Amino acid sequence: MQLSQEQMISILTDMHLLEAALSQRRNRGQSTHELKESWYKQLFEKYDITVDIFEENLSFYNDEPAVMEKILEEVMANLSRLQSELDAETEAKTKRVTRN
Repeated sequence: MQLSQEQMISILTDMHLLEAALSQRRNRGQSTHELKESWYKQLFEKYDITVDIFEENLSFYNDEPAVMEKILEEVMANLSRLQSELDAETEAKTKRVTRN
């Protein structure tokens, strides 16, 4: 099953978010092994793929460096956009709390 570039961008974006959430939990001293398995299982179910399908596609795109670079640039753009949205939301909440 060939995943489109757009699908790979979405999957990799979600993977980066998943890994960031796991990292935060590890930094707080929480065990993440079982959680990681569960979250990755849910991620692959969300996209209706298996680990093997993902790995095959990752290998395919890694063999095309220019395409993979475009995919990763889009992933980073997605993550930056999400960070900006979160920052704006946090700033708005801070202003509301400060006013009260």
